[in-house]
Amino acid sequence: EDEAICAEFEKGIRRRGIKFHTGVKMEKVTETASGVEMLVADPKGGAQTLSAEMLLVAVGRRPVTEGLGLEKFPKVKTDRGFVFVNGKMQTGESWLYAIGDIVALEGRPHAQLAHLASHEGVLAAEVIAGKSPAHAINYDHVPGATYSDPEVASIGLTEKRAREKGYAVKVGTFPFTAIAKAKILGAAEGMVKIVADAKYDEVLGVHACGPRATEFIAEAGALLRLEATTEEIVAIIHAHPTLSEAMGEAAMAVNGKPIHV
Repeated sequence: EDEAICAEFEKGIRRRGIKFHTGVKMEKVTETASGVEMLVADPKGGAQTLSAEMLLVAVGRRPVTEGLGLEKFPKVKTDRGFVFVNGKMQTGESWLYAIGDIVALEGRPHAQLAHLASHEGVLAAEVIAGKSPAHAINYDHVPGATYSDPEVASIGLTEKRAREKGYAVKVGTFPFTAIAKAKILGAAEGMVKIVADAKYDEVLGVHACGPRATEFIAEAGALLRLEATTEEIVAIIHAHPTLSEAMGEAAMAVNGKPIHV
């Protein structure tokens, strides 16, 4: 996620009483009558013992493709269980397709998300049926949604990634503390951030942390698909009071002209 959004999320989590220990090493875990104790070594502050009812270990995901017989087809390229495909979801064997979490795309990341897999499935089905798909999948426009509290959602390029790709970048942010609907919901925290191309004003990415961010990120998806500019977002009349007003205000902020802060 965008660094500014990560910072907002961490502030929200800390307000809920959750503690962070980053850059530390888990040395030992011991079961106790009430849960677990963990010996944690911090390079900056020595070792300490943490107690909890439960320990959740999140170590990522891997593709489950063992036993499929892919080794019988030397044209099918794999990497640690991931299957390489082209833009039509075809493997090295033109009759064999792969979609979803097992897919590897050469030269670019592939998000392990159900909604992306669904679109890939439709694309593959159209190709198999001999049809010409109306739209190729733009992997820069895959929305991300984290159903946490506060929620996090994003689509398009982060500010850092946009700069790495050579764009002259301008950004605008707007806090939910100035949004009436957020106050009505009792969730006035977080913000919306828009990343835009300084030369053409095109929206490159939209990132949000706050109430129902995973819902209104769909508006951002339409904006990116249509190559909208921040000027065009400003011209959109957002209903009041709604959370999506933060999108319009963030667009105004890109050019230093937000109204309500």
